[in-house]
Amino acid sequence: MQTYSVRWWMAVIASVALLLMATTVMVAQDDSTQALNKSDKLKSCSPVGTWYGGSGAKYLLTVFPNGGDRFIVYSDPAFNMQALAPVSTKWNGWLKRKGGHLEGAAMGIIIYDTSFPPDLSNLQIWAIQQTVEFKDNCDTMVNNITFFGGYYWNSNKVPLVDSPDFNVAPTPIVEVYHRFPAP
Repeated sequence: MQTYSVRWWMAVIASVALLLMATTVMVAQDDSTQALNKSDKLKSCSPVGTWYGGSGAKYLLTVFPNGGDRFIVYSDPAFNMQALAPVSTKWNGWLKRKGGHLEGAAMGIIIYDTSFPPDLSNLQIWAIQQTVEFKDNCDTMVNNITFFGGYYWNSNKVPLVDSPDFNVAPTPIVEVYHRFPAP
């Protein structure tokens, strides 16, 4: 039987240790690269499609392409709009890609008058500003409403340009939407 010197055993142990460290570094780099690739992928997710969700109030949200990194948003509430006012429009808006997320705005008109044509002093425009990020492999959209202001129709103010006449609700409001699967 052959005997090995202490030096030989130290060289073997050192070689094994270096091999283990190199493997650990490669695995860590691979995990880091996968996390970075997932982060990059989430930054390029497309919002186009049909979504369901919201916060306390739930909505069916449809997003259409509008050329480049711009999108049109149409929102249909899943609650009785008359709880807000006798008449209310659905919400419409836009999104645009800005860096690794989307920014946008939407508005709806609230009408506290059932006559036709309505008395304009009873109309309000409710407007929001929002940022949107994706989670879960592009199938979950998190909408952070950063502004929710109201404008009286007769105030002649431009929504989101002029300061609001009143705050509709405190912000931020976080909504979570899930993609409706499509073939």
